[in-house]
Amino acid sequence: MEDLQKLINEKQGQILALKAYLNETDYMIIKKSEGYEVAREVLDARAQARQDINILEKEIKELEEIEQTN
Repeated sequence: MEDLQKLINEKQGQILALKAYLNETDYMIIKKSEGYEVAREVLDARAQARQDINILEKEIKELEEIEQTN
């Protein structure tokens, strides 16, 4: 049970780090909407971060369901 909670906490920490990255680069997306160039690497990294967040949130939900059944 503690192992599940530890894993959930680790995944939540990863989500927080990914969301921090998105927050740090939000201004670039605003600039892009104003016509400025944004590096492809940043756009790709933001897309990957969103995808990773979705995966981690799904994994957390599954772990929480396992935890509730135990």
